[in-house]
Formats: sequence, structure tokens, C-alpha cells
Amino acid sequence: MITIKLGQFSITKWSIKIIILFLTFIRVQASFGDNLAHFQGCLGLCMKQNCSSAVKLNEFYEQQPIYLKMFLWTCEEECKYMCQWDTILFLLDEIGIELNQIPQFYGKWTFYRILGIQEPASAFFSLCNLITTYVAWTHYCRSVIKLIPEEEASISKWTQSAHTIDPHFTVISINAILAMNAWIWSTVFHIRETYLTEKMDYFSAFSVVLFSFYSIVVRSIDDKLDKSMDKLKLKVILFMPFLSYYLYHIHYLLFISFDYSFNMKANLVAGFSTMCLWLFWAYERLRLIPLDQWKNHHAMLCVLSVVLVKILLLFELNDFAPLFFIFDAHSIWHWGTIGVTYLWFRFFEREAIVQNKRLKMD
Repeated sequence: MITIKLGQFSITKWSIKIIILFLTFIRVQASFGDNLAHFQGCLGLCMKQNCSSAVKLNEFYEQQPIYLKMFLWTCEEECKYMCQWDTILFLLDEIGIELNQIPQFYGKWTFYRILGIQEPASAFFSLCNLITTYVAWTHYCRSVIKLIPEEEASISKWTQSAHTIDPHFTVISINAILAMNAWIWSTVFHIRETYLTEKMDYFSAFSVVLFSFYSIVVRSIDDKLDKSMDKLKLKVILFMPFLSYYLYHIHYLLFISFDYSFNMKANLVAGFSTMCLWLFWAYERLRLIPLDQWKNHHAMLCVLSVVLVKILLLFELNDFAPLFFIFDAHSIWHWGTIGVTYLWFRFFEREAIVQNKRLKMD
């Protein structure tokens, strides 16, 4: 039997045939990396040499850099990470595959770690989104405050007055807080993936998507109601089915099946519904003015933001091997949403100004 030596372990010609067979399916389902014979051989050897006894574990952790200890990288996870790179180099150098044919391992791409950060690009862009959301939201709040008459600007009346200037001030603020929470967990998750950080990332992201759907439903109905109606009660009543579904969604993922496909479909349905309602809302305002004036209307900021998000969603739905082992489709999605956040809150500011002018005219 022909045997080829690879580092400290060996692979047979039959193993190479198995690898090549797996590679033919990579374009269809790129998650075979952890099942490759080369990877399994490397992992088994690494685990035996470093993680198989208390003495070896102590030696491993004594030699582990402090930044890896800080992010709680275990011996087994270190072995998996090192063997992923060993396998990738083998596939590139020995088998001769292309960079775009690199397989996933455990359903994930392999990235260059930077100071123990698992997905540096996605983590950095998530942090940028967090900062942008906070800056844009506080700028919106200050813009609303400036519109409040001085005689109503006392602390006790501030929230009520802000809500008078923009009836959706509270909903917008809650949405911003949920978004910032989601970006915090997105940053943490991309820094270090664990059971907790993964769940919090998914659950927080869905809370933003579903609440955004709720916010445009409320806005669409609210705009058509008589001013004398109790709109607060209506908002609470409308909120209950959204909250109920969110709790059901979390319960299903936690206790029935953590189904990534189910979660993705729920996000897509809510997101697509939100997009359609916002575009209809914008059209209702734009149709009242001549076509040549559309580009100067603030509703176009709404249209541009919604369209850009859906274009960026193509990166999320069409995954590809990371460029330079740093930038994958998901990180590009996070990068693109930074600018959209600014446009979105700029739209809310302009809408608040327009609403305030209408109130003064009435």
C-alpha cells in the first residue's frame, strides 16, 4: 500500500481518493471539511498529543498566549483551528484546488484569527454598526429636542413633548436600542463563537427584524387613524401578537430544534414584509408630488435605505469563500449596513421636521 507522509501522521492513496470525491461536492454543499480524512487524522493526533491527559492539558494551557486564554479557547478548539489550516494548505498545495473551492469546517469558513478574534472583519464591522447606530440615533433625538418649544422643554414633559413632535419617537428609540443590543451581541459572537454568543446573536437579530416589521405596521395604521383615538392602546394591542410570535420563535429554536433554515425563513418573511410596507408608505407620499420633485423628497431616503438593505442581503444569501481568509459575504453585509444606518436615521429626522411643520400649520 502506498503511503504519503504528511507531517506527523500519514494518509493512504485511498484517503486521497476520498478527499477528491468530497471536493466534487464542495460547490453543492461546502461543509465537508471536518469529514476529510486529512483533517480527522490531524485532529486525532493533535488531541492525543495535547489534550488527552491532565498533564498534557496543563502544559498546553501554560504555553497558550494570554489573548487566547482571555477568549477561552480550549485545547480541542485550538486543535480544530490548527488542523483546519493544515487541511487547507494540504488541499491547496498537494491536491491543487482553487481558493474558491476551499471547504467549510463544521459549517463555517476558516478565518485568520487576530489576537484570538475568530472573525475579525465581521467583529469590526459589527462594532462600527453599533457606534453608527448610537451616533445616528442620538443625533435624531437631539434634532427632535430642538423642535420642542422652550416652555415645554422641562424634564417632566420632555418625553411627551418629543412624542408630540414625532408620534413615533418612542417606537424609533426602542428599535434603536434593540439594534444596538443586536450589534453588541453580533460583535461578541464574531469575536468568539460559543453556545451562548451564538444564541444571543440570532435572538437579538430577530428581535430587530420583527420589531422593525411591527414599527411600520404601527406607522401605517397610525397615519390613517383619527387624532382623537387612543393610539397608545392600539400600539400595545398590535404589539402583543408580535411579542407572542417572538417568544414562540425563541422557544422553538431552544427547545424543539435550532433550525438555521427555519430562522432564516422567519427573518426573510418579516424583512420582506417590512420592505414592502415601507415602499408602499413612501409611495403614498411621493405620489402626491410631481415626479421631477421626488429626488428632493425625504421619502426617497426611506426608499434608498430599504433598497440598499435588500441589495446587501444578496451577500448574506449568496455565500462565498472568504477573500484573503478575512472578508466573507457576511462581513461585507455588515460593512454595507454601516452607511445605511446613517441614511435611515437621517430619514427619521427629516420626517420629524416635516411632521412638526404640519402641526404648526394645523
